[in-house]
Amino acid sequence: MTASRSIQASSGSTGLPWLAAREQQLEAQLAQGLTPHALLLHGPEGLGRRELAAWLVRRLLPDALTVAPEADCSEDPLRLLAHPDLYLVSPEQGSRGIAVDQVRELIARLQLTSHRQGRKLAVIEPAEAMNHAACNSLLKTLEEPPGNATLLLIGRAAARLPATIVSRCQRIRLAAPPAVEALGWLRRREPRDDWAQLLEWAGGAPLLAARLASAGHAEGATGLQDDLRRLSRGEVTPVAVARRWAGQEPGDCLGWLYWQVAVRIRERQLAMEQGENAELSLLTAGQNVKDLHRLLDRVAGLKRLLERSVNVELQLADLLANGFSLPVRKG
Repeated sequence: MTASRSIQASSGSTGLPWLAAREQQLEAQLAQGLTPHALLLHGPEGLGRRELAAWLVRRLLPDALTVAPEADCSEDPLRLLAHPDLYLVSPEQGSRGIAVDQVRELIARLQLTSHRQGRKLAVIEPAEAMNHAACNSLLKTLEEPPGNATLLLIGRAAARLPATIVSRCQRIRLAAPPAVEALGWLRRREPRDDWAQLLEWAGGAPLLAARLASAGHAEGATGLQDDLRRLSRGEVTPVAVARRWAGQEPGDCLGWLYWQVAVRIRERQLAMEQGENAELSLLTAGQNVKDLHRLLDRVAGLKRLLERSVNVELQLADLLANGFSLPVRKG
């Protein structure tokens, strides 16, 4: 690993306007000496969970250093922070889960005396990656952290964690900001004509919309749209499309697909409210609103499954075959 340059971290703010109220809430709590012993930050990707966590780390460990980023962590604000009393726990390389041994090692470290006679801070992310044994091992420590320790759990949804874990944490849920606020922030970053489309594709999450823009996904959507158009006409097989998508970023492809179905649901519902017959594209032809909601749930479910060890290509092919395709034409 190359040498890293470090500078003093500033507690400042996240710089994300939709998180200002959360920062103020935590700041007021800290000012009263009510530092939480266990905190759960949860919400969809792209809303600033890591950014808010990094701000809290800098607030609780004001002498933390900001480390010059390595190539693999330049967009992760937590991994840019260094302090001897800061412990980061995440899946080890090549693994999708957080094992019980990792949690036990963390607990042992928290039992030690603070290096700088101050607070100790442990960050577990993503919290839902802990297996059952790891969660059980953490329970007592969550309830009574040793010494001057705070545990910070970061996850997508509290419902994906055991209730025994959630009940021991102060919960802060992040929600998507109003579209006007999100679009204003995005347009100040970079003038683009397609921010509204990218934001919708990102489920209203501004940071995810910004990442999609920088990765050129607006252009890539044309290829995905063409795949679905040909699939709905029976010109290609679900297996062929699934193979192509699995070779790209299947999570991004499913995110785009989710947005496509959601748009169709809105179109159908609006037409029904206006007493019109909705003309749907071949993408969802013959499906009523209830069918479309089921399809939306399937897309969301598969997106969650990608975090586990599943055959992505096979799962994609099954989804596309049962929700989006016609028989392939012969001859």
